[in-house]
Amino acid sequence: MTSDMRADGARLSNRPWSELLPWLSEYRTGPPILADDEIFVNVWMDSSPAQTLTASNTGAFRRRISERYVRDRSKRVLRDDFPTVAGDLPVTALDVAQPVRAALHATGIDTLTEVLDRTCTALLGLPRIGTTTVGELVGALVMAVAAPIPMIADGLEAVADVIGSLDARDRLILEDRILALRPRRQSELAAMLGISRERVAQIERQLRARLRENVDTTAHLRGLHDEMVGLATPVIAIEDLIDELPSTGMVLPGSDIPVWWVVAAASTRVEIVDEWLVCGDTGPTDAPV
Repeated sequence: MTSDMRADGARLSNRPWSELLPWLSEYRTGPPILADDEIFVNVWMDSSPAQTLTASNTGAFRRRISERYVRDRSKRVLRDDFPTVAGDLPVTALDVAQPVRAALHATGIDTLTEVLDRTCTALLGLPRIGTTTVGELVGALVMAVAAPIPMIADGLEAVADVIGSLDARDRLILEDRILALRPRRQSELAAMLGISRERVAQIERQLRARLRENVDTTAHLRGLHDEMVGLATPVIAIEDLIDELPSTGMVLPGSDIPVWWVVAAASTRVEIVDEWLVCGDTGPTDAPV
């Protein structure tokens, strides 16, 4: 992780903590939040996340702030203290462990709006939601403010840039092999391009990996993937998928390639068969070779 970039691709803010989280100003003179023996109490509030967070201290940082928040502000509606976090994102957009996501899903909470409209006390009153889960949620909200979650448009621009950078050979493999309802055989593409089938297979793997990287590093696209997997039980028609998740019907900038195709092409858990999204372990590489 670079000094100004979070592991999931979100850029750390250069605004002071006291501006990002105004409620921190209540602790300007103490008690200390990050360490009990701070010499200059909470002076870090005047610095930005880009200045204060590193790969080695982020975990402790978010844990200490979340502990203080849950202790002192458990009756505050989370939206009031974290107003810049987009509520229309899925819970999977937050940087929390899978057991936390599972616990929230089991209680019917699937979007950030359903988290932000509650207090910590209200969350603790739900089944399967304990202090560890609430602490992780608050810590993740702190990080979502420190490094705003990349929105779906960011991911689509990145994917469009990848496609735009491809030469004619690689673009043909992408369009006729990866993003095609009826993919050409690798052997057919090899003959058209004058290369071996093994080389076509290698390029295909590389292209899928590049798509997967963009999906994995954009929280909204990653969240869409998880929701698509959940809806394909084990199959769902593409038109029904778009009805359930309208953002999957968006297209890449400068093209007619829909989001559902990009996410499915990058996935190892779902694939497109005719006009159905199919969930299983077969993976997208089962197209004819």
